[in-house]
Amino acid sequence: MRGLTPEQLAAVLEHERGHVVGRHHLALAAAQAFHSVFRRLPLARHGREQTALLLEMVADDCALRRHSGEALATAMYEMAAARTPKGAFAARRADGTDPPSASARSSPVPSPCVLGDRGHRGRVGSAAATARRVPPSARLIGSA
Repeated sequence: MRGLTPEQLAAVLEHERGHVVGRHHLALAAAQAFHSVFRRLPLARHGREQTALLLEMVADDCALRRHSGEALATAMYEMAAARTPKGAFAARRADGTDPPSASARSSPVPSPCVLGDRGHRGRVGSAAATARRVPPSARLIGSA
């Protein structure tokens, strides 16, 4: 981290802040628990891998809202080249390689980066309320 410019360091810290504010550790823990219970299902393995990758993309998008793509991409490259501390939050493929970062994308996907975003809370609340109104049999079977 000592070799990063102030702009790169700010981009990395904003990326990490996106993880904390978004509570990504909870989603990752849920995906890991699902995989632990249903180890033989390919869906469980893919779900765990893709959840980690998507959470990295969301954190990248949060950083891209305040910093340039170049600053984030070069900072992430420098960080990837350095040693990773044990227990650090990082998306990895099953073969141990790093997936491409979302910072390489040309435009960020709109996503809430602030915990207090009222619009996001309303959408989640209305989706949960709708899910409660659907009979359990319809949720299992799906609509034809």
